[in-house]
Amino acid sequence: MVFSVTDNSCRENKSDTTSALMVITDYEAGESDFKPPPNIVTANGDGYNDFFALPETLPGKCEEGVFQKVFVYDRWGRLTYSAEDIQFEWYPELEPAGTYFYLIEFETFSYTGYITVIK
Repeated sequence: MVFSVTDNSCRENKSDTTSALMVITDYEAGESDFKPPPNIVTANGDGYNDFFALPETLPGKCEEGVFQKVFVYDRWGRLTYSAEDIQFEWYPELEPAGTYFYLIEFETFSYTGYITVIK
């Protein structure tokens, strides 16, 4: 692939040409379809956003063995929660407010993110 750039400023026009090699890599099935779960939990018992869970529309949810496990860590790296059930619900009412980090393992890839717990 060849790219050409031209400077159309008030001064003398200058241009340059360069080439680039592009590599396209196939991805694991379902990886790009993963939408991260909501990343805020208001653990105040009002019935709204009280827990962390995966969305119902998770790709591959019905496929046997796709989801493996979820881990939730506090800001010091201490494991605060783990589950092997795709329908997990982490209620952090006994944890202090702050930022937590999670690792969701699937059969073919893993996903990391963070959750903010507000009380």
